[in-house]
Amino acid sequence: MSGFRYAFSLSAQEVKEAIPPGTVVLLSRGSHTAGNGESTQENELILVPQPSSNPADPLNWPNWRKIAVLACMSLYAAVGNFTSASIASAFPLYGTPLAFNPPVSIGKLSRLIAVNVFMMGAANIWWVPLANIFGRRPIVLGNLLLLVFCSMWAGLTESFGSLLAARTLMGVAAAPSDTIAPNVVGEIFFAHQRGRAMFVLASDPSSGVFRAGNLGLAWIHWINVLVSGILFIACAMLMPETLFIRTSTSSNPDEDSNKMEAKPDVQIVENTVSSSPSDNFGQHSISVSLWNLHIYQGSILEKIAAPWKTLFTITTVGPTLVAAPPYLWGNNSGLIMTGGIVGAILGLIVTNISADRVMLIDAYGPLAADCFVAVTCMRAIISFSWTFFAGEWVSKDGPAIPFGVFGALMGIFSLLTVPVWLWGKRIRIATAKWVPSFS
Repeated sequence: MSGFRYAFSLSAQEVKEAIPPGTVVLLSRGSHTAGNGESTQENELILVPQPSSNPADPLNWPNWRKIAVLACMSLYAAVGNFTSASIASAFPLYGTPLAFNPPVSIGKLSRLIAVNVFMMGAANIWWVPLANIFGRRPIVLGNLLLLVFCSMWAGLTESFGSLLAARTLMGVAAAPSDTIAPNVVGEIFFAHQRGRAMFVLASDPSSGVFRAGNLGLAWIHWINVLVSGILFIACAMLMPETLFIRTSTSSNPDEDSNKMEAKPDVQIVENTVSSSPSDNFGQHSISVSLWNLHIYQGSILEKIAAPWKTLFTITTVGPTLVAAPPYLWGNNSGLIMTGGIVGAILGLIVTNISADRVMLIDAYGPLAADCFVAVTCMRAIISFSWTFFAGEWVSKDGPAIPFGVFGALMGIFSLLTVPVWLWGKRIRIATAKWVPSFS
């Protein structure tokens, strides 16, 4: 039973005992009889989700391969952000006759980022369904290749309109880094490992830092070509297909408790359950997965409709501000993004120690990619709206008012996390009917 009225009518004890989507038992208590006859309790780690016996199951991959895939997806996210934001460091130069004659205003130049971030969100409306139909690997590789060619286009063009079109398609190509990349990471790690893995994915050390004046404007785009090309080769060699259809299985630790009595020492063991071959997505090896780009899952209309059911500020304006008086950073204006690098490194250290859960993937696993579409689309709309108007607003009223408004909005949106913190489990109880395995 679910629904908001039902969820908020439960007592605190009933909520505690409920097991809605996102609530999993990771540890079970088992008895252990030592050599001297004394009985002790030991914890048993339950793997969630349960891996199958299929070697192509991403959960069965060795750690080195999982880390390699995590590195590829983390770099994809970083490259997507870098190709989007790096051009902002050159805005002071793009606003001079050195780039376009007659010069283009800063307000108009901001559209180069506005259309990019908008398409990074909006394009997922079709990329996610296609990834659910044909697999993650062909969509990632195809978009990286598109990013390479569009970056080349941006480097060769000499008109603002052509550059704007190239930047739009670059956003389309970078879009899966916001949705498919985190979904891939969620598919290869167990629930108790996802928190740290997801933060590695979200820790972007690039932050768009680039000193445009030292190499020339075109080199902004040629560096994008270089990093995108290298990442394409890495993903082609190291990222097998992670789309694996499994049926839900459960484990009963009590059934195996007698197996633990003969163990001489207290330890944590992994409880695994194998599913039948018919429950798995094919019987193929990892090597076949690496080179197979066509994996058809059917239900095209259903998967395309699914995302509809779930319905960078300082990087744009900052370099322009510090390039002008009283700062006069000149060609070093792109270094304003270095704060993002420091924040990402510190956040990675802190979260690696403390993080262990990721709500969207844990609570709405079957719908995670579709939920990411809703998140990225909303973010794209907000980013586009702000970026599109921020340049002219700062030019007209100065930076204090626009950034003050943006800070206030950030505070308001941050407060929306409080209800999730207080009543998160009740919300998951209320929305359980939306998750296929619980409906």
